[in-house]
Amino acid sequence: MQDFLLVAMFNFTASVVCLVAAVKMYFVGRKNIENIKIPYFFYSFVFIAIYLFSSGLPLLFARDSFAVAVVGALSRPLLLIGAMFLCLIPLNLMKTKSLEKVYVLSVLAIVLVSSVLSFLGLNQVKRFFPFHDAQYWIHLENPLLVSGFFLTGGFVIISLLFASFFYFRFALEKRREEVAFGKAMMIGIGCSLLLLAVASGHIFGIIIGEFVVTSTIASLLFIMGVVSLIASVNYKGESKKAYKIK
Repeated sequence: MQDFLLVAMFNFTASVVCLVAAVKMYFVGRKNIENIKIPYFFYSFVFIAIYLFSSGLPLLFARDSFAVAVVGALSRPLLLIGAMFLCLIPLNLMKTKSLEKVYVLSVLAIVLVSSVLSFLGLNQVKRFFPFHDAQYWIHLENPLLVSGFFLTGGFVIISLLFASFFYFRFALEKRREEVAFGKAMMIGIGCSLLLLAVASGHIFGIIIGEFVVTSTIASLLFIMGVVSLIASVNYKGESKKAYKIK
């Protein structure tokens, strides 16, 4: 049980960092009302913060894996929606309204399918309920829950991979412009760290069965990723001239 308390505390810490970042983006957005990209960052941080908090909460107070599984099934869509807002930024910059709509509809479809799979998998969880072992429910013996995990994690990873590629390519195009290059690199690195966090928690955690280790690593990567994203907001380089992506 102590191991799960450790995981919960890392989740809560990552959640607080996300909330601080959201508050920061809120005030930045009030000063830059014309920049429609700022609200996307704000909503992304809020949804990821709620996801991390809800993921850690049952590990503190629940002694049975069924409660953990229920909260997990409810919280995973929040991660997907948080990642969606991050990916809508490059799609918006590319000025592809039709692609944005397709992407949003795809996210909603994945949320629906993964949620159905997860809740159907809860019947399998009930079979093991008397054992009070919160480890088992992410193991491969529960194919429905595992499928829900993989579907959510896989789609988030693909989305963040696209966002990372976009910002790294943008950074290379603006490599002679210090501020633009620095901001794009920080956002690209932030998206990449979030990608690794999701891969650790939603993919490797299931495959290797080391829930405590992979979840702790995921929380640390979430923290570093969000810090990198929020650092890009105030980055002005040596020239001290702010840059805004148009």
